[in-house]
Amino acid sequence: AGGAAAFKVNCVQCHGAGAAGSPGYPNLNDDDWIWGGTLTEIEYTLTHGIRWEAADQTRVNYMPAFEGVLDAGQASAVASHVLSLSGKGKANGTGAQLFADNCAACHGAAGEGMPTM
Repeated sequence: AGGAAAFKVNCVQCHGAGAAGSPGYPNLNDDDWIWGGTLTEIEYTLTHGIRWEAADQTRVNYMPAFEGVLDAGQASAVASHVLSLSGKGKANGTGAQLFADNCAACHGAAGEGMPTM
């Protein structure tokens, strides 16, 4: 009950009453956790926050905009490649190469993610 009350006071504003997220804020109902979904990892995120300047050990995640780096066709090719990584799209060589050149350093070669980044 205490956790539910704390969620209502501190989390609902961004993650929604059902924790399904909102624009810019993740869905907490799925198993897709940026920094891990163990109780210890979730507690760390709750304790130190994300992009919270008052905490020295806050978690930070910034993805640069690729405006001016990728044209519309290249962005579409990368998006298709990313969908193919989960089996939801058709693979393409152009998207795969662009992903390798621009995305894999932080997201991993297979899009598996790199929590330390």
